[in-house]
Amino acid sequence: MKITNAIIFFIVCLVPFLFYWITQTEDVRYFHKLNKQYDGALTTAVQDAALSLKINAEPEREFSYLSKKFSNINKEASYETFLKSLSNNFGIIDTNNVHSLQYYVPIYGVIGYEGYTSNRFERVGQSVLRVWQPLIPYTYTDASGNIFRFTLDEYVYVYDRVTDPHNPEWKEGPRKVLAQESAITLLHDEKEFDRIRRNTIVLNIEKSIDAEINHHNQLLSTMGFTYKFAIPLITEETWHNTIDDVGIVTFVQGYPIHRLDRVYNQYAFAGSRLIKNQVIYATEENGQRIFWEESCNFSYPKTEIYSSKAEAAKAGFKEISCMNQ
Repeated sequence: MKITNAIIFFIVCLVPFLFYWITQTEDVRYFHKLNKQYDGALTTAVQDAALSLKINAEPEREFSYLSKKFSNINKEASYETFLKSLSNNFGIIDTNNVHSLQYYVPIYGVIGYEGYTSNRFERVGQSVLRVWQPLIPYTYTDASGNIFRFTLDEYVYVYDRVTDPHNPEWKEGPRKVLAQESAITLLHDEKEFDRIRRNTIVLNIEKSIDAEINHHNQLLSTMGFTYKFAIPLITEETWHNTIDDVGIVTFVQGYPIHRLDRVYNQYAFAGSRLIKNQVIYATEENGQRIFWEESCNFSYPKTEIYSSKAEAAKAGFKEISCMNQ
């Protein structure tokens, strides 16, 4: 075979592979670009939803202990805000498509001060509608049979069986106050109380999410969906940072990317800062990625907003102190 023929044969064989490689490279770039765009849309939507939880929070109507005021949150407004923001940023305008988008949201939950509640699809007559579920309290029972209902801080409800075994009763108040009048060991150990409290809250939420995922899969399978929704891997650190405040947890899974045979999967958390968290602002200044607390009042442009320092640090920003002003 002449050398020219061999070269032509080689080129003919090589061109399809080059074309396939270029196409795959472009598809990967497109996927990563769209994935980043959807991540931003989800982050914005869940932050908007978390902020809208405060619409009905009116401290002046509440009483006694400070944290009581956080029971009056507007979960309906939060979901409506979330859906509107998510669909707008996904570029979805048509009402039917907005409704369809919700099928790819297997989890939308509110981490409340005294318990967790979620919004899921249910069959209502001939329709399939999203319905709010009953509040699931953060409950724990110790080895002595004492029952605890934890909150997002040290305020706790306890069914005390040990202080007066002949007259067990419900007590409530800050842990330090109850410790003065109760023989329950856990109330006297601040670190162990906080560890058990956090683990209990996370475990209760995870159990609820597991049940919601199973319910979503079963319901959508009757509607022709073949995608199997699943709980993503969420680190213990992420969970513990999340339960410092009233907030939102949501998953978007299986959302089709039509140009590619791929789907978008992501989860998001956001705190409403009803209890104690400050807004965390972040930006890039002189080549440095920095973040600071809202109270610092820096004049830097606020290009990013986070609900915790851990969130900002995870995104690659470094904290600057208010003392730097």
